[in-house]
Amino acid sequence: MVNRLPSWVFIAFGLLILGAAQLPLVRVILGIEERISIPFLTMIMLLIAGLMSALTGMLLLVKRQPNLELPNVNSIEPRSDERSISALMHLSGLLLFTGIPLLNFLLLYWLWVRKRESSAWLDLHGKECACFQIAIYLYILMSLFVSIIGIGLFLLMILFLYLAIASIIGAIMAAQGKVLRYPANISIIDRGMEQHPQHTI
Repeated sequence: MVNRLPSWVFIAFGLLILGAAQLPLVRVILGIEERISIPFLTMIMLLIAGLMSALTGMLLLVKRQPNLELPNVNSIEPRSDERSISALMHLSGLLLFTGIPLLNFLLLYWLWVRKRESSAWLDLHGKECACFQIAIYLYILMSLFVSIIGIGLFLLMILFLYLAIASIIGAIMAAQGKVLRYPANISIIDRGMEQHPQHTI
């Protein structure tokens, strides 16, 4: 049943729920209300539901992309524009800090799908970044589950620090013409990393 529904249905539903969970916080930041109007547990449950729906949509989007028969990246020296775009793919992870739900993944997905057929280099980096960002959302979801017992917020801080450091290092390595394999990444799709030199953080 899930595989028959368009991925945008899950993405849209996830965005709607994540927006509803963030709205009380935004109202406090803008000074409309003095304190958050919904209970902490309700906000966590809304975030969990939104992330679960969004993750389903992201997985469907990535899994439905066909494997391309492109030349081996090791035999090609990436052009400067390819290095710049791949660095941008890595830096898109930092858009998570804007607070706009899924902006980081949607920008990355758009860049990857738009450029992947023209460049094996960009296809490889797009796959690695897509798997990494989905893994980050999955780790955020798990942290939200354990935030009920108190350690989840600490895990979220560590996770966001890891995301920032890994995205910046990935962008630097991509700009230098190297391929980064993110630690703690999940192979949601075949990333083709077995054929390439292993560079980890």
